[in-house]
Amino acid sequence: MSHVMTAAVLCALAGLSMACDGRTYFVSAHGADGNIGTADAPFRTIARACALAAPGDTVVIRDGDYRETIRPARSGEAGRPITFEGHEGAEVRITEVDTGGDITDRSWLTFRRLSFVDCERHWIWGTNAHHITVEECSFDNSTEDTNRWEGVGCADGSYLTIRRCRFGQWGSAARANGTKPGEVHGAGDMIRGWPCDYTLIEENDFRGARSGHSVIAAHGHYIVIRNNVIQNLWQKGLDIGERMFRGKHVPGSHYLFENNRVSNTRLNYPEAANGGVGLQVYSYDSIYRYNTFASNEVLGVEAGPWGDPDKGHDITPGLDNNRFYNNTFWGHGRGGMVLLSPPVRDKDTSRNAIVNSIFAGNGASPKKPEEMGVQLRMRLRNTADGYGDNWVLGNCFSGPDGNSHAVAIGDVCHDPAWCDASDPEHFGGNIWADPRLADPAREDFSLASDSPCAGAGRDLTQTIGPGDASRDLRLRDAAYLCDGYGLVSADWIRIGETEPVQIQAIDYRLNVVTLVSPRTWRHGDPVNLYRDSSGNVVLRGAYPDIGAAPPR
Repeated sequence: MSHVMTAAVLCALAGLSMACDGRTYFVSAHGADGNIGTADAPFRTIARACALAAPGDTVVIRDGDYRETIRPARSGEAGRPITFEGHEGAEVRITEVDTGGDITDRSWLTFRRLSFVDCERHWIWGTNAHHITVEECSFDNSTEDTNRWEGVGCADGSYLTIRRCRFGQWGSAARANGTKPGEVHGAGDMIRGWPCDYTLIEENDFRGARSGHSVIAAHGHYIVIRNNVIQNLWQKGLDIGERMFRGKHVPGSHYLFENNRVSNTRLNYPEAANGGVGLQVYSYDSIYRYNTFASNEVLGVEAGPWGDPDKGHDITPGLDNNRFYNNTFWGHGRGGMVLLSPPVRDKDTSRNAIVNSIFAGNGASPKKPEEMGVQLRMRLRNTADGYGDNWVLGNCFSGPDGNSHAVAIGDVCHDPAWCDASDPEHFGGNIWADPRLADPAREDFSLASDSPCAGAGRDLTQTIGPGDASRDLRLRDAAYLCDGYGLVSADWIRIGETEPVQIQAIDYRLNVVTLVSPRTWRHGDPVNLYRDSSGNVVLRGAYPDIGAAPPR
């Protein structure tokens, strides 16, 4: 203790602040690089602070426009990051530079309360970057001649966290409107990991955002995207589910996509592949739950590989063993969701489940009149009945103006009676009724008090074999549940009528869940999600609700 006290006293005498076990340097537009970097004698440039900042140090930047790149001379360390933050209450703009923050070959860095505006190539970007945190920052505008994909993110990195940030525009309107053929995607992605494993993207605000491709393109393994409000008035919302390995597309896996609102993506130009789609996904072994997809111009979700070898496009990986449950799809022009097979036969779309979700009011602006009111489309090659080894269970379907065409198999639309009788194992337990949403026109997608979806969902999975005061729980299907991937809190579940319990770990190969504390159960007991990764209670009765939002 005496050594710590002595260090603090010495730093105070030297005019330097302590942050964690490091120093705090100050930068001001009215400072001078010949100063010592204290609050009373700040540096003039961020570059001067970057040259000195060591693990555990904090660089506090005061009001002003800074036309320089934040380029740290070294990395931080575990538990001792180097932090660059705007002074509390200050408006700090990193502007008119090629790259706002260069994180190449750096790790353990934090960027906080900074604005990145009019950066030509990137806001914050680098390769081989690890343990990077970006929080409470804002990002807007790139210069007119930008032709880069990447706004914020990294390539060949890991442990990237982006939280509580505000995003505006990335790329030029001219390119986004397709006036320069061949460059319509030049504006790229606002957030991009290519790949970046162990990524957490949460509580960000993309309302009114405009990006030439997608606002989030997150590729890799173990990625959590939760509690974001997502729009893209120029193209699509999100593009997730693959990674590059030795120059080839390989599947991305273990995504948790939870509690997001994805709306108002637009198809503003015909060259935009998948424009107007809320979420384009082609992942393996992932969970998409409690999301609301609303008023996207084309689709809420396009799930499945894409690409055309005849046009020189690489084929993205297949779509395998994903769980889409308790989502709400409302008001999309050409349908709520489409499940696709790849255009080549060595990849497939299989073992995916669409469960306890609401499909309502979609398909009011189809390409063909006969597709009016289609809520869900299955365009699969590997099957005669249209479902293949995929499941559509316990959902609620309701077309616009009471139209009964709910599901399209290939290009043929079918009414509820045909769907119910077609393949009960793969398509069953669905209801065909108005879900009675509270006020979707005003973006209130909670269930009205008389909704047929309240408590009408099916159990997610069941136990296999009994357990007596045990922590090892074997399930029929553990793929509905998440242990947090070391990034967020693990799920809480309810087994039968026992008290809820948190998950410690999951062996997906064996379908075995390890519990934090022991429970007792019988063979065949139902197992449902009780609390999600953010701690929200989602099970309010004996059975799950249908849809993403609870009853009012």
